[in-house]
Amino acid sequence: MKAFKIFICILLIPPFILCSIVIANSLQQYDWGSVPDWFSFFANFCTVIITFMIAIRAKKFLDEKVHSEGLSRGYKILDTIDEIVDSLPSLMSRTISNDEVVQMASKPDENYENYSLESAISNADKIYWKINEIQIKLKQVEFLIKRLNRWHVDINNLFIKTCSVFLENLGYITGHNSELHYPNTEYSTKKARQLTPLLSVMHVEVENCYEQILSLKFKETFTVN
Repeated sequence: MKAFKIFICILLIPPFILCSIVIANSLQQYDWGSVPDWFSFFANFCTVIITFMIAIRAKKFLDEKVHSEGLSRGYKILDTIDEIVDSLPSLMSRTISNDEVVQMASKPDENYENYSLESAISNADKIYWKINEIQIKLKQVEFLIKRLNRWHVDINNLFIKTCSVFLENLGYITGHNSELHYPNTEYSTKKARQLTPLLSVMHVEVENCYEQILSLKFKETFTVN
């Protein structure tokens, strides 16, 4: 604001000097009636300049206000992302452990621990719906990120893509295990067994994308469009 005032004063100096010269010349060469006209002209000129500068400042203020609102909304989105990330290790561990139980319980001759297949299938169904709950939350985050554009804020959503793939694969494994007794299931046992050992690698990719968000500074995480 101080710099703005100084700038206005600098703008007013040339008109003031010119006005003084005109007044002096008017006193010597012109009729007194022309002096008020010059005063009116320079007053209007200064008014236009000041109004123009105020308009520029007002636009900048509004842009900053809009962006600030977007940043506050962006912080809330990051809080939701934190919640999603915190739930992933547990979901992966439960999925892998339950899958191992399903495989052992499916082979009575090798089921030395006497695991219950029915219990494992029921547990897989619970895990599946928990994964579905996280997927819905992730979709909501993705939608909210798109809405941030109206606040002139853009956030890197590579995390959304990698996390979506990870959750889809978790859901495929648990979905397969929950439908073992369904003859017309759309799940493939072969694909489920292939995905299981890849889960840890996929989770690392999700963590890397999440760490990229954490490593960025505030102004770098949220950029003005």
